[in-house]
Amino acid sequence: MTVPEFNRCAIIRVARSGRVDERAAESYLCARLAEAGYGAVNTDVVAESIADIRETVGRVLSTPPGVLIVLGGTGPGRKDVTPEAIEPLLHKRFDGFSVLFHLYSHQSAGLPGMLSRAFAGTIDDTIVIALPGNLSAVVDAWTHILSHHLSDDLGQCTLRRVVSSART
Repeated sequence: MTVPEFNRCAIIRVARSGRVDERAAESYLCARLAEAGYGAVNTDVVAESIADIRETVGRVLSTPPGVLIVLGGTGPGRKDVTPEAIEPLLHKRFDGFSVLFHLYSHQSAGLPGMLSRAFAGTIDDTIVIALPGNLSAVVDAWTHILSHHLSDDLGQCTLRRVVSSART
């Protein structure tokens, strides 16, 4: 197993043709991650298919980043298959992330915020986070959860601290 570099982050965007705002969430997240000190944010785009998502995750993890964020495919629709593609690969799952995400999404988006199947966990020593692909959901996740849990403040009990300390 290769140890991930925690200053590297990867984003996989599960593409849905015809969506005007697909890239807005990715651009927003790349900017926030850069501000948080992630020097390299690699991005990929993948079709809405379990096989394509798994293949791309495997390729990204062959040189593991500290954090992998997957945008899109977490809704209740038939083509939303990100959880089915990635959850079987997780070694650990952080259920509290989903709970908090739903709480904040419900506050800003109302009942539609509860339909997301967003999740977080780890594959080996890489933090894996799956979010809806729309900008408002990503802003909620960054503002209320990720900006804290992905910070380099190792004095706090964060996902980044817990996962990085498990490697030592």
